[in-house]
Amino acid sequence: GCVITRSRDAAIDVWERSAAANHTWYLLQTNYDHWKPPFVLDDRRTPGNKCMMAKGQASMGFKEIFNVLSSIPVLNKLTTYTALMRVDTGEYHSYRQTCKDPCPICSLICPLIALPTSMKLTPELIQNSVQTTNPLGDRELDLRGYKVALLENLSATLDQFDTIDLTDNEIRKLDGFPHLPRLANLMLNNNKVMRIGDGLSSSLPRLSTLLLTNNCLQELADLEPLTALKRLRFLSLLKNPVCSRRNYRLHVVHKLPSLRFLDFRRITDAERRQAAALFTSGGVGDVADKSAASLKSKPAKTFTPGAPVPAAAAAASAPVSAAGGPTSADLLAVREAIRRANTLDEETMPALLRLAAEAAERSRPDCMASGVSVDPQVEEHFKAIKIGHRYRYIVFHIVNDSTITTERIVEESSYEDFVDSLPRNDCRYIIYDYAYTLEDGGKREKLLFIHWAPDVCKIRCKMIYASSKDAIKHKLRGVVEIQANDISEVAEDCIRDRLKAAGASGDKEPGCKLRFGVLFLSQSFAAMTCQSRLMPLLLLLLLACLAANSQAQIPTQCRSDAYPPPADSEVDWVDVDLDEAPLTRWRNVVAHRGPQLRALIAQFRIFVRNMTGSELLINLVDKDLTPLAHTLPQPFRDEIVGIANMTGIPLGEVTLYNIFYEIFTVCTSIVAEDQKGVLYHARNLDFGLFLGWDLANSTWLITEYLRPAIVNIRFKKSGQTVFMSTNFAGYVGILTALKPGRFSLTMNERFNADGGYIGVIEWILGKRDAVWMGFLTRSVMETADSYAQAKQMLTSTKMLAPAYFILGGNSTMQGCIITRSRDDAIDVWERSAAANHTWYLLQTNYDHWKPPFVLDDRRTPGNKCMMAKGQASMGFKEIFNVLSSIPVLNKLTTYTALMRVDTGEYHSYRQTCKDPCAPW
Repeated sequence: GCVITRSRDAAIDVWERSAAANHTWYLLQTNYDHWKPPFVLDDRRTPGNKCMMAKGQASMGFKEIFNVLSSIPVLNKLTTYTALMRVDTGEYHSYRQTCKDPCPICSLICPLIALPTSMKLTPELIQNSVQTTNPLGDRELDLRGYKVALLENLSATLDQFDTIDLTDNEIRKLDGFPHLPRLANLMLNNNKVMRIGDGLSSSLPRLSTLLLTNNCLQELADLEPLTALKRLRFLSLLKNPVCSRRNYRLHVVHKLPSLRFLDFRRITDAERRQAAALFTSGGVGDVADKSAASLKSKPAKTFTPGAPVPAAAAAASAPVSAAGGPTSADLLAVREAIRRANTLDEETMPALLRLAAEAAERSRPDCMASGVSVDPQVEEHFKAIKIGHRYRYIVFHIVNDSTITTERIVEESSYEDFVDSLPRNDCRYIIYDYAYTLEDGGKREKLLFIHWAPDVCKIRCKMIYASSKDAIKHKLRGVVEIQANDISEVAEDCIRDRLKAAGASGDKEPGCKLRFGVLFLSQSFAAMTCQSRLMPLLLLLLLACLAANSQAQIPTQCRSDAYPPPADSEVDWVDVDLDEAPLTRWRNVVAHRGPQLRALIAQFRIFVRNMTGSELLINLVDKDLTPLAHTLPQPFRDEIVGIANMTGIPLGEVTLYNIFYEIFTVCTSIVAEDQKGVLYHARNLDFGLFLGWDLANSTWLITEYLRPAIVNIRFKKSGQTVFMSTNFAGYVGILTALKPGRFSLTMNERFNADGGYIGVIEWILGKRDAVWMGFLTRSVMETADSYAQAKQMLTSTKMLAPAYFILGGNSTMQGCIITRSRDDAIDVWERSAAANHTWYLLQTNYDHWKPPFVLDDRRTPGNKCMMAKGQASMGFKEIFNVLSSIPVLNKLTTYTALMRVDTGEYHSYRQTCKDPCAPW
């Protein structure tokens, strides 16, 4: 028995059983060379060896070897079958294998996605959950969606949180809290709470907000333990059966005098007086008080935690009334129709469905919404704009948390003026009569229903408007709904994209950040199980490769008309003062490009959420990359922290945003010298590969959001410009830069098996003897004073990621391409060594001495165009034309930068490749 390790040419190693350390009676092989440690995130070898040694040679046979191969993670979601063979007898058996939950997709993805269907609330889970400072400035612990059934081990929080969010779990009883004097806000929406334990007041003395929306509290007596909470101000019991009980709201108001808001409606003085009159002894209220007393003595219809929820019993016991369910006439009509029906034929079934729909329409209980009513004039004004087109737009607002009314009507206005009029810190509903022109010249009009809820608005305001939206939408038929949380989401181009994506046919539009029909961001993909998502991803890669093959169908045409580019494509400038404190030195960039950065990060969150089907990966980023930020070297650590603070984006996400450019950048760079000895340095920066392909518009999702975030930066010290660069807002490293009179520098990613992700993992695991690529280039631009010094720093510094550094100088024949491994320089390609053309160098993402990847050859077309232009015509114009020729210019290209060291000229332009165009 042996394991033969092969290259494509010959055997690298033959591992005989006699050479196996500690066990000569068996060999076990996974997917990594046996003399090297397995990949840290895909270790099946260690568990397999552990199980084999535990079984021992004495018990070995089909039974035990099958048991070993059925042990997780040797068995995982990717396993298709297990085969058992015995040569001497010729026995051969194979069995289809399925790994039931809890089971990892494979040991690589297990830590990120594979969660059991239900979980215990362990100290480890609490410690590893997301801990943030929420918009109200409170420390918040996020325990959402873990399917926790029992509250326990909350002492592990060490009373460090003002808010605990337990939404979307399986909790049946509100009990089991230790003494947590700091806890003020508790959210348990979408659970199965049936009982509230006694003693909450002693465990949670400061509790002021309790959200129990969509639970299973049935009787008024079930709420009795809440009377001990003397500081309770906000309470939500929406979508609980108890909402339908007679005098429910007045009963709660009477029992909880400290309450200020119930079910997101302010408690008025009139309600308090009415409750006092109804539930005090004597007079009319005496009977009601006795009824309440009898309720208090009647035990609640509940079960022991863990038992099934008595949904049917709850439904049967709920009273039927005009306000809370179908009327008696409705029920009689349905029963009579069923009694008369012999079969569910084509006539009977529609009649039953119509009766049921009519009954349901009349049976909307107040506790199923926010309790906000709609002023009759709202519908009148809507009819005027829908039928008569009398107004351009109408703004509605909620008055006194009780009524949706018309705030203002505007008969004529430009769309820009409308956007400017939106309140920046308050919510609104708007109906806008929007006229637009199709590509074929046809005219269209759509009524837009805009739910405006800016991110900076108070949480309570957003909750009231969100919960009241259905009430007003019920009055507004035939509208296109727009959910907008930022000005960028109501920008006119965004609105047009939404209408275009839906063909202006639906009454519900996707969010602007989802306006691209991304292949693998569909609802069906999000609903898939974790293991089944792998196949669409593999199919995506295959389709992308096939799409890339379309480059062969697009002939290379060396453009001569691209320069000068449109004036509005040139990137504008801001200053970063290196003398300023790192925490605040990026404030000009944030002020200039903050909204675009937030939109980009938000789109990436949507991409990840739809790809994985949950917020889990995003939460892991927010939690696990936050400590990583504090391991980064100064001043970059404080700069990233400062950007997070100024933008409100979680620190973990800003850190990931900066890491991405270490491992995910595709580029083309050129250094060229004209016949007069003038050096030019230019580059295309391509980014966004595999981050969402829009089939409708043939664009890359993230690339479209990157272009608006591009900014030119002058880095200054003592009021003088040290160097200039083109950055994506929020990225503190350097990818493209010029030091006037000294040198120019661009960085291209080097596609290599020992890639940047390995260095990042090593850094996370504590091995931090290398430098982040973007931080190295930034240090070179700040400290190197000459071409030679920059070259020395770029060739000798150990880095986290392999790369190509394209360096331009200020003297004739200067210019080189440094090919880097993570440890040192593999090659320095000087212009004097360039075959056929010593006057320029061109670098993409592959070693220059090897042929480029067959599906990504930008080098050959680039060289063809450079040779066609010739040295005599070289300058900004022709080098820009080369970089604007397909496929050097492609769907991933975000900008083109042009630099000249001797004069300090620096220009960068946003680039968009129109069809027909290569995907990369």
